[in-house]
Amino acid sequence: MPTATLERPSLESEIQRSAPIKAVHQRLGWVLILPLLFFAAHGQFSFQFGTSATGGFAPGPVSAADPGISGYALAGITYFIVALLIRSKLGGVISFATHFKMLTFLALLTVGSTVWSQSPLRSALHGIFYLAGTLFAYYLVIRFDPAEIMALVKRLGVVCCVLGLITVVLFPRFGLVHNDLRSGVGWQGIFIDRTTAAKCLVFLLSPALIFPIQWRKPSRVLYIVLLSLMIIMAHSVGSIFVLCIYVGFLVSLRFMRKLDPRACLVVIILGFAVALPVAISAYEYGPIILKAFGRDPTLTGRTVIWGFLVRSILKRPILGYGYYAFWLGLKGESGRVIYALNWTFGYAHNDLLEIFLQLGLTGVAVFFLTLLKAVKDAWFCFRRDRTGHYDWYLGLIVLTIFYNIDEVTVLLPNDLLSILYVVACCGLAVAVRQIKQDKLLGVGISNGSSLPLA
Repeated sequence: MPTATLERPSLESEIQRSAPIKAVHQRLGWVLILPLLFFAAHGQFSFQFGTSATGGFAPGPVSAADPGISGYALAGITYFIVALLIRSKLGGVISFATHFKMLTFLALLTVGSTVWSQSPLRSALHGIFYLAGTLFAYYLVIRFDPAEIMALVKRLGVVCCVLGLITVVLFPRFGLVHNDLRSGVGWQGIFIDRTTAAKCLVFLLSPALIFPIQWRKPSRVLYIVLLSLMIIMAHSVGSIFVLCIYVGFLVSLRFMRKLDPRACLVVIILGFAVALPVAISAYEYGPIILKAFGRDPTLTGRTVIWGFLVRSILKRPILGYGYYAFWLGLKGESGRVIYALNWTFGYAHNDLLEIFLQLGLTGVAVFFLTLLKAVKDAWFCFRRDRTGHYDWYLGLIVLTIFYNIDEVTVLLPNDLLSILYVVACCGLAVAVRQIKQDKLLGVGISNGSSLPLA
């Protein structure tokens, strides 16, 4: 087997690839829209089943509705395209799979959990979906540079926004949520619920907020305004909160890059000194703060759910209940939790607990290894990449960390956000290698300009 490498393209090829989705990438970019749209909607659109159905190819409990011929056809076309794209770069994908061992092992673990799963068929099927998504993420990093992936995501954002507005205005039965007692009428567009819509739209908005690109470009401003409007109208307080954190992170990143290393270190120390009492105060006065933001002190019942789920985890702590095999509706262990709480739900509302339930301590340990590696690479890029070329990858890690406190965005099948996490992990690792090579060659990042390296 050949040794896995993360080779840097030649300077000539970089110059040819400098503008997003040019020439040969133009048609490929539009081909990618279908699978990306499928993954953005978690494999199920609001107009397939209406506003309250759960099932099909979407994350959640046992399928409550058959996606029908059109649903199966869409999934088949999506994975056929994905398979063809992976095959076109098979050598590189295999190289990445052997290099990124923890990410690959995590994907294989989802399939392997079939052996001990409560529902072997569900674990096998969804595990294969997640493995395919991981390989697709490898393909994206191999085939496109960061600017091109950002352009793809923004193009997907335009499609989701246009289709969402059409659904809201012309087909409100599917585009609006009318039965939410907490938030009134909310926009969900083409997504299966308003929370899912806001969560995905924040990720789709994220590349447009990266600073080095022209801020005053009309198309960019319009993009930011429209997606921000849809996020606000989804009435998801959590998504608005995380979006504010993301913007604050980008502003801080830009400010810190203007400082010399010593001043930067002082600012970081002061930041921790301020953050510690703030965190303590937030813990002490959490209910008051949450009420001020219109949230329930129990995070809409999440904290109560977490207490019951910890008991379930302790019954199978090492390997869990199998990938996608805990939430079986009123059957099995999930039925015990649902009966105890007198509330039907289909996921843990916390990523750590969700991974514990599905893959046990083994899955949690492997996931944290991938996250720690990504954080380490992000820190390296922050210190040495003064161009901001990889800032979006850093931002994806920040979004992932904060979103998964009371939601789930990683280790999901048929899911764009899970794919973007793998993209960020791989992209940061490739960035570290490129920055080190650039330092040896005495050139800058990607564009050949000089770069002061710490």
